[in-house]
Amino acid sequence: MRICGTILTLLLCGSLAAQLNMALEGRLDYSVGVNDVWGYYDAENDVEYALVGLGNGLSVVSLADPTLPEEQFFIPGVSTTWRDIKIYQGYAYVTSDNADHEGLLIVDLNQLPDAAPYQYPEIGNYLRGDCHNIGLDEAEGIIYLSGCGNINKILDPKTDPWQPALLNSSYGTDYAHDLYTVNDRSYLCHIYTGRLSIYDISDKTDVPLLGSIQTPKSFTHSVWADASDTYAYAVDEKADAPVTSYDVSDPSDIKPLDTYFPLGREGAGVVPHNVIGHEDWL
Repeated sequence: MRICGTILTLLLCGSLAAQLNMALEGRLDYSVGVNDVWGYYDAENDVEYALVGLGNGLSVVSLADPTLPEEQFFIPGVSTTWRDIKIYQGYAYVTSDNADHEGLLIVDLNQLPDAAPYQYPEIGNYLRGDCHNIGLDEAEGIIYLSGCGNINKILDPKTDPWQPALLNSSYGTDYAHDLYTVNDRSYLCHIYTGRLSIYDISDKTDVPLLGSIQTPKSFTHSVWADASDTYAYAVDEKADAPVTSYDVSDPSDIKPLDTYFPLGREGAGVVPHNVIGHEDWL
């Protein structure tokens, strides 16, 4: 689902057992399409921010008053339908799926509420061009870029957040629309070939394929896996596609377990898009 032109601030009311009970807190309208959002908490000033990917750049929004979201500042960028954002140690890393893009945008959020400095690092040409998505392993402090043409990249920002070290520039064998990493595994969604694949990332410089499986509608869009290395959940971005669970305890022999449709919506043309896990919930 793509929400065009609006960022909504939602309040979760009650416990996790009542997740449908949400109330609209506030909204901020844009004159261009909205393609992604990520959150940042400024602990020093006790303020949350929304980082909003737009068709023409990145909008940093203060939620000091969640009923009145206010754009703090805007970083212009090349026109694109897709941006993706992740944050590590107060630095935002932003991809753009446009071959004419300047590259990976890095923003220092530690300067908030002042306008944050930003740059497009020039390290050879490896960060130039388009990448569709970005993943982050916060425990290890490793960045994963997917959909950079037909390859994927692994970066280490810990030594110098402005100049992440390139650990791997070409793992994977075909276009990966999205990815998820946990422990020593990277789960890749090969949307155009309809495959979910699992790679061993214990050695970031040598990333072998452990196994793969065709997903039900052959248009694998997103995946999430649990930290026990036992279960993974994936969706195809197709009408009437289910959420499918897999046993990945043996990645060389991935086994489908079950499928889920929203209650009463099977066969109604619903298109699942992203699957994200939190504790015992998807």
